[in-house]
Amino acid sequence: MENRSHALIAGLFTLALLIAAVMAGLWFGRDRVERVPLVLVAEGGVGGLLPQAAVRFRGMAVGRVATIGFDPKDTGRILVNVQVLPTTPITGATWARLAQQGVTGLAFIELDDDGSKPGRLTSTAEAPVYVPLRPGPIEEIMKRGTNILAGLEKTLGQVNQVLDGDNRDAIRRTLDDVSLAARSLRQTSEQLGPVVAEIAPTMREVRKTVVQAGQAAANAGQTANEVSALARSVKTVTDSLAQPGGPLDQATRTMAELSWAASRLAGDTLPRINNLATEGARAATTVERAARAVGDSPRSVLFGNTPQPGPGEPGFPGFGATPAPRGTR
Repeated sequence: MENRSHALIAGLFTLALLIAAVMAGLWFGRDRVERVPLVLVAEGGVGGLLPQAAVRFRGMAVGRVATIGFDPKDTGRILVNVQVLPTTPITGATWARLAQQGVTGLAFIELDDDGSKPGRLTSTAEAPVYVPLRPGPIEEIMKRGTNILAGLEKTLGQVNQVLDGDNRDAIRRTLDDVSLAARSLRQTSEQLGPVVAEIAPTMREVRKTVVQAGQAAANAGQTANEVSALARSVKTVTDSLAQPGGPLDQATRTMAELSWAASRLAGDTLPRINNLATEGARAATTVERAARAVGDSPRSVLFGNTPQPGPGEPGFPGFGATPAPRGTR
């Protein structure tokens, strides 16, 4: 009897200890972080998504999935209620999508924002913010795979229509013609082999000629560059000669000054020189006459010239007689 009572007491103590451990674990393990509600609206499936799944914003953990259920107003939509940190930047351009965790098949929520509406939204339990939940990559692949299969099926049907009995015979004949043409082409190539061997040296000569022509063109280009440089130099010299104050301008001014000096010499200086020469000639004639008079009558220097006696005056020699020298009576 005592053994049974001891065993009952030990069992009750063990059960109480287990309950206390569970309660302590729940107490210490509960999340004390304040979070705000957010509602994700999915038009398609949410396969692999479970409650308590992680919610991340561009790779950063910001919350967890609370509940998953159908929209009572539209049974075609699924509402995913999540709890996120108050610091999560939720805007009008925020969207969500399902992402897979490796090969486990489990999914989590990935939030993102394209930045088109930078104003932040405030979400409360009474007025939560609704965010569209886009399909995950697997659903996208499945949708596109279905479209691809439909297109492939359509293509195969068209191929079957093309490859009916008559078309198969036409294709076979076409293949026979192609085979015959290939054999003819092979024979033609074998016949052209010797001709190609003879043409090869000619082609080498042509290649050499082309190379020489290229070198000649390069030399011609260099010569053209030199001629162009010479023309630029000549133009530079011509411009320097023709510019105002240059040699040509100075030479033109010098010729104009020479022309003005020549016209002044002809119009003013030469007539004066001619007058001076005429006066000199007259003075020389006068001097010559004076010298001749002095030579004929040296006394005239002292006594002056003595007039000759006229007719009826004493000393008149008479007509036809040689007159007496001047200065004698």
